[in-house]
Amino acid sequence: MRVLTWNTHTGHRGQAAAQAAAIAPFDIALLQEAVDGPTHAGVLAADWQHLAFARARGRVGGGAQGNLLLSRQPIASWTGHDLSNHPFERRVGLHAEIAGLHFVTVHLDLSGFGRRLQLARLLALMPASGPLVLAGDCNDWSLALDRLLHRHGLVEAHRAKHGRVARTWPARAPLLGLDRIYVRDVKVRDAGRLDAGGSSDHHGVWAEIG
Repeated sequence: MRVLTWNTHTGHRGQAAAQAAAIAPFDIALLQEAVDGPTHAGVLAADWQHLAFARARGRVGGGAQGNLLLSRQPIASWTGHDLSNHPFERRVGLHAEIAGLHFVTVHLDLSGFGRRLQLARLLALMPASGPLVLAGDCNDWSLALDRLLHRHGLVEAHRAKHGRVARTWPARAPLLGLDRIYVRDVKVRDAGRLDAGGSSDHHGVWAEIG
């Protein structure tokens, strides 16, 4: 199973078709900053059989942005979780069960304290054991979250294969590894970085798991 996580940069104006082509080779796409509606999420989901969308916040002029999960296999169940710590930085987590695996896509706070609060809430909501994939834009500048998740039995897929997290932001000259795929009780067969090709300010990260 090939899994991708990618921050699509609030639908990055005019780039929906390019983003749709980039995610097409994958089995599951966990996307942040997707814009609900026909011009973005509708284009991304056009060739996918199953989807779930969790609203993070409204947008000026109408509509909403949030986390979008696309799957080639049926989604057995899914739930959106409000992870906002204050009204000025709306965040959401989307938890779905697919083919016996639990998938969680997140877009975490810019502050370290906020991220720790969000992670504590997520861990309380997630199954305590069994196969789990937690992925998204973690905004984890210092790798503190990486170390904390490792203590909870989750390993970062790109680090497991290449010894370090993938540098994903800013896309033009990536310095920081903000986008991650963490797994528990799942074998990582391969992992890599998806080049945004100018269609987002983040590169994506993918993992082949099984």
